[in-house]
Amino acid sequence: MAITAIQGSVDHQNELTIRRPIDVSTEISRAEADNTPFLLFSQGLDFASCDQEKFQWQERGDETLFVTANGAVADTVTTLVLDAGDGNLLVKNDMLFNPTTGEHMLVVSITNSTTVEVARNLNGLTTPAIVDNAVLYLEASAMEEGSKARDVISIQPEDNYNYIQTSREGWKVSGRLQNVKHYGVDPLTFVRDDKLRSFLRKLERRYLLGARSKTTIGSVGNVTTSGGLKHFMDDSSGCVQSDQSGVGTWNRANFNAMLKDAFAVGSSHKVALVGWDVLNILGDFVWDKLQIVDMAQKTLGVGIRRYECDYGILDLMPHKLFTAANARGGLGLDGEMWVFDPANIKRRGLPSRSEITLFTGPAGDQLQDTDEDATHQELWCEDGLEVRHPETMYRGYGISA
Repeated sequence: MAITAIQGSVDHQNELTIRRPIDVSTEISRAEADNTPFLLFSQGLDFASCDQEKFQWQERGDETLFVTANGAVADTVTTLVLDAGDGNLLVKNDMLFNPTTGEHMLVVSITNSTTVEVARNLNGLTTPAIVDNAVLYLEASAMEEGSKARDVISIQPEDNYNYIQTSREGWKVSGRLQNVKHYGVDPLTFVRDDKLRSFLRKLERRYLLGARSKTTIGSVGNVTTSGGLKHFMDDSSGCVQSDQSGVGTWNRANFNAMLKDAFAVGSSHKVALVGWDVLNILGDFVWDKLQIVDMAQKTLGVGIRRYECDYGILDLMPHKLFTAANARGGLGLDGEMWVFDPANIKRRGLPSRSEITLFTGPAGDQLQDTDEDATHQELWCEDGLEVRHPETMYRGYGISA
């Protein structure tokens, strides 16, 4: 029997050896990802450069989905009185649908901002009365053949904006301390790593809770601060703010009702920032459906719990700051859940200045006055968040066991 020689090197490692995970404990220790999960997550979001301290974007205004009847309307009446301003949302030939009664109507003319004339019951059913506060949804328009251009409503896109914030963290180590023999890392390296962790925690709080402002301080000039995630949640009535304190003990039904609101607008894959208290409450009735996501965030020290429901996929991101206010960093956000749509968030910054950078001065190793016996170093970051369409976000608070 002929024997064929195997050419090349032979690897004697077994499969388990090859699959052994890389030890990233040093990187995890330096970044403290479990203290800064949103900051870490944001590094994977889309990034766009800008050329000034204020960056702007345009958003679509609230889309007209329905109008509301102001007063009951008998079955034979063709004049509809609507809530203030609702008449301005309609034009001739709009179709209206009453889901309560199944009636379809055609807008014949607009009288004023509160009154319209309609043709009733286009679907030929027995014409039912319209009750007070009935919600009438808009359908596609119905135009006659050969008609002229349709009346239109002027649309002005809404401007939104944020500022870049210049965040810096500096330190110095004396020349004498640097020349003292230490076991382990040298003092400058120790201080630098310690300051990096502190800087990242401060950036995390700014990303979440930062206020949007521009202030002139003496002769220093303009100081801009960047609005964080909560600024855009609170700044717009579009974000659902849901007080859960009155619903009693949270259960699967409460959670499903929250998910329905959270997924009402936006994509079907969202992320929720939660504290361990809320995760423990969820564990009582959905733990069997939570999955630990094996992704880059987990590798770097953040464990994501994924929950698949009828409305979409919700990635639950545990956060140490979402605990009762305390000296260890809790912000009093226990009992809260912040849901956001990653598709509508991106980082903005000046070119070459938006990443966290260690600045050591023109000499390459120090930033100091010539007569000072100390080495100065500094961490630097200039960026901000662009948060579009706050109506895709959800904030639940007052969640309790």
